[in-house]
Amino acid sequence: MAKNLFHFFHKDGASLSLGSTAALRSAEYASETGVEVEVFVFGSAQKMLNESDTEGPVRTFNKNIDELIASGARVAACIKAAEATGTNSALVERGIVLDNAVEVYARCALDGTNVITF
Repeated sequence: MAKNLFHFFHKDGASLSLGSTAALRSAEYASETGVEVEVFVFGSAQKMLNESDTEGPVRTFNKNIDELIASGARVAACIKAAEATGTNSALVERGIVLDNAVEVYARCALDGTNVITF
C-alpha cells in the first residue's frame, strides 16, 4: 500500500490547521484510495501538541491529531524533543508514538513514502 507521511514542522496557524485537516481527510479516505496515512510532528509544531488553546488553529490541530489517533492512523513525534521538554509521558498517554526523527526520515526514503510537509 502506498503511504503519505504528513510532516508537521512549523507552528504557524495555516500549517497546523489546514495541514492536519488534510491529513484527517486523507485518513478518512485511505481505504478507498489505497493510500495509508501517517503523521510525524517535529520542530516547533511539536510544542503545539502541549498547548491548550481553546480556539483557533492550535485547537483545530490538536482536535485533528486526536481524531487521527482515534481513527488508527499512526501519529508520532520526536523522542529526543519530547525528552528534552519533559513531555514524553504526556504524549505517550495521548496515544502518540515517540520515534527518532533520523529513523523516520530514513524509513520514508527507503520505502518510498511520500512526505508532505507543513
